[in-house]
Order: sequence, then C-alpha cells, then structure tokens
Amino acid sequence: MPTRVTLPTFVPVQPSFLASSAPVAIASSTNPYGTVQQRADKITALQKGWTTHSDEKKIRDIILSTHGAELSTLKRLIDLGGESHDLVNLLNDDIDDAAIKKQIVAHFYNEAVATGQVKVYSDIDDTFYSNLKDARFPKGTIYPGVRTFYRALDLGKGGNDATGDMLFLTARPGIVEDSTLDMLKQKGVAQASVLEGNLLDNLRLTEADRNSAIAATKVTNFMTHRALYPEYGSVFIGDSGQGDAIAGAEMLRRAPGSTKAVYIHNVTGLDAAARAKLLSQGIVVFDSYLDAAIDAFGRGLISRASLTNVAKAARAELNALPNLGAAQRVAATATLAAAEARLALVP
Repeated sequence: MPTRVTLPTFVPVQPSFLASSAPVAIASSTNPYGTVQQRADKITALQKGWTTHSDEKKIRDIILSTHGAELSTLKRLIDLGGESHDLVNLLNDDIDDAAIKKQIVAHFYNEAVATGQVKVYSDIDDTFYSNLKDARFPKGTIYPGVRTFYRALDLGKGGNDATGDMLFLTARPGIVEDSTLDMLKQKGVAQASVLEGNLLDNLRLTEADRNSAIAATKVTNFMTHRALYPEYGSVFIGDSGQGDAIAGAEMLRRAPGSTKAVYIHNVTGLDAAARAKLLSQGIVVFDSYLDAAIDAFGRGLISRASLTNVAKAARAELNALPNLGAAQRVAATATLAAAEARLALVP
C-alpha cells in the first residue's frame, strides 16, 4: 500500500536540505525536460498505471528542476491532468517514497512567493447547479452567472491571471471522479480538478451526522491541497444545504490569512438572523451570483470588467432558462433585480 503523508505539516526548509538530490537549477529555456507543458505531460504519463521507484525519482527531478512562476504553472497543469491524475493523488497515491514526498513539498515551500492569486474551491450540488434542496429552480439548472463568477475569480483582480485554478470539493466519492470531471466539462467548466469525498460520509444515519462528516472531509481535502500551493490564497463557495457553512467556518479558522472569502449560496431560505450569525463568522450568504460577485469586487478579488460580465451573464442566462415555473421565474427575477439595484450603487 502507498505510504500516505500528512501534507499540511510540511514547513519550509533550508535549500541545503535538497542539495544531495536536486538537479542544478537550469534556465527554463534550456530545461532538459522541455517546456512547462511538456514537463507536466511527462509527470502525468508517469502517474498512469504502476509508478515505479525510478518513475518517482524522475517525477521528483522534473519538479525540482522547475522554479518560481514556472513551478506554480507546473503544479496547476498537473492538477489539470485529467481523470484522477492531480497533484494530491501524485503525492498521496503515486509516490510511495516518503523522502521523495518530503523533497517535493519542501521545494514547493522554498520556491513560494505570494502571487496575489487565489485557488477557487467550490461545491457542486446546489452550488454549481440545483440538485438536492433548492426548490427555486428545476433540478439540474446551472445557476445564472455561476460559470462567469468562477472565471472572474480565476482571472483575479486584474482580470488577466492565468486560468485553471478551479477545484471542486464534493461529497461525491472517488469512484465517480472521472464522470464528475466529464460532467463539468459538458456543462461549460473546461479547466477544473475534483477533490473527491468519502462514500462512508453519505451513509451516516442522520442528516446532521452526514453534514458534519461531509464538512470534515471537505476541510481535510481543502487543507491538504492548499498546503501544496503556499503562494496562493483561497476562496470557498458552497451552499446552505449540506454542511458547507460548517466547512467554511473551519477553513477560516484554520487558514485565516490565506482564506480570502467564504460564500454560501442560500438554497434553504436562511433568514436574517441566520445570515447575521454566519456573517459574524466571516461567511457571506448570497442569493444570486451577482450578489457574490459584488462582494468579491469589494474585496479586490475580481475586476470591474469581470463584475460587469457576471451581471450580464446572470441576466441573459436567467432570461434563457426554459423550464422555470411562473412562480419560480417571478421569484428569481426579483432576486436578480435586487442585486442589479445594488450593483448600480457600487462606486
């Protein structure tokens, strides 16, 4: 069985720690492993099937030959490797040698320089599309403006960051990770990774126990992944139906400096008191994705142009929804109109 490692416990070490095994730093233009994309492709290929100890050393050498901004790009491309071939699986499942794991993660910390960018972690059900508890929209409806909001966060404050920093934290177990990725692509989210849930969480006897277990798994996955990207901040987007507020509060508690925002989609009719309680914990409850975008703009997470794009997409996508009942359409239109009125007041 692979030797698993508790990734978040790694701390920066002196560069001399890597001296015995790290290749000599080489300019990217003459890197023996090719372009950053070629390096990522080599690592993804080595992940597939059985990864031998020789393969593990090759992966280590490719990663240790990569520095600075190129290292951030390499990690992101590994995460986008498809199927279950991402950075967490690389270190937890593909590489067995504990010393190699430690060298790789130490390299991540030694090379870390704050980028000002964020990793965007999102739930799926009732956050990306209606599925479980949201009666405001027909089941399977992709929420108006959500994909544009994801892209806005990915592009960052300047509106020009490299994309590919979307990750989905889900209660869905690993056995459906590949099909979940395929579904996301079919629904318009082309660049994303999935951090899967635990099947046993969904088998708890009570809803409260299920929500607590699902939240705990999401927090563990969040902390494990963010530990591999010390140069990034993070944003979490969830909903009020399945423990995401619990998870979001714990993320803020464990990573208060790097967790830039937690957004909870109000799919269960949270009242003013419940909203205020969550806000006191640093959690923003929103009714439409334009509301979330207005808050994100105020926090300096997205650009003015991106905010405008979310507003346009939310309106166009709501108007184009074919299966809304009459009462649903009236309510959704009123919710979005209220957000548009707030947008008009944004300086």
